[in-house]
Amino acid sequence: MSEALPATEVVIKPRTCAEAEGTLRYWVRSNTVLNRRYLVDLAMFNGNGLCACKHSQIRCQKLLKRGISPQEAVEKGLINLKEGHKVYDALRCDHILEARSAFLDELLPRMVALEKQRQGNTHVA
Repeated sequence: MSEALPATEVVIKPRTCAEAEGTLRYWVRSNTVLNRRYLVDLAMFNGNGLCACKHSQIRCQKLLKRGISPQEAVEKGLINLKEGHKVYDALRCDHILEARSAFLDELLPRMVALEKQRQGNTHVA
């Protein structure tokens, strides 16, 4: 699932990629391999996310498919928690975390606008 990508692009919305479908899929640039990107689907594994990178494919998905939670994976020593990561992110690669951040950056302004609209409608006499 990796493809060449200009090094200047970090996260690309799925609408710009013919291969990606849906609002929860993102192309994310590799942090370690120049001109490589990975498809991340945030809806997979009940919102944990799925990435096409080797780390996610080999380590995280195997545990998720077995129904092992991030906390259980850390407690049993099945996966090492990266420094600075929260336990609930233990089965998410950096690409999933970046896609989640991009999703939140898109969603929050919309939610704020809806909340302002809702509050404005409740103040009408």
